[in-house]
Amino acid sequence: MKHLLTLSLILFALAARPCAQTTGVPFVNDLQIRLPPTYVPQGSGTTSCTNLGFTPGAPFVAAFDTNAVGSTAAILLFDFVGCNSPGFPFFPAQPATCAGPVAGGTNVWYALSFSPLPVPMAGITSTTGMTRWNVNVPAGPGFVWVQAVLIDPCSSLTFKFSQAIGFSW
Repeated sequence: MKHLLTLSLILFALAARPCAQTTGVPFVNDLQIRLPPTYVPQGSGTTSCTNLGFTPGAPFVAAFDTNAVGSTAAILLFDFVGCNSPGFPFFPAQPATCAGPVAGGTNVWYALSFSPLPVPMAGITSTTGMTRWNVNVPAGPGFVWVQAVLIDPCSSLTFKFSQAIGFSW
C-alpha cells in the first residue's frame, strides 16, 4: 500500500508538470517571432519550449513582438543553451484580474537556463503594451530560445513572463 501511494504521488506530480508552464495569451503575456522570408507572426498563443524549426538564409533580421496590455516595460532574454519545460515557478502567482483567466497562475514560470544566464535586451513599450525588437541573426548554424520578462504593475510580483519560443538557423 505504501508503494502504491508513493507511485501515485510521483505519477500525479509528473502529470501536473507540463500544464504548469507559461502559455502566451494575446494582450496578456504573448510573444511572437517574425522570420524571413515572409515575416508572418509565429508562436502566438503557444506554450513554453515551442520550437518553430529551422529558418534558412542567415544572416537575416528577426523581429520579436510582445503584446501585454498594462505592461510598462519589457526585456527579451536570449538563451543559447536550452528550454526547460515546465520551467521554474516564481510565486505568488499572477492574479487572474491582471492576467485574464486563461493565463492566471502560469505566467510567472521562467523556462530558460540559469547557468549561463540568458542575454538580456531591453525594449521600449508603447502606451498600448506593445514592444518590438529587431535583431540581426548571424551566419549559422545556431539555435536560440527567447522569453520576455514583462514589467506589469498589476502583477503581485510586478513582472510576468511570456512563453519561451525557439528556432534554429
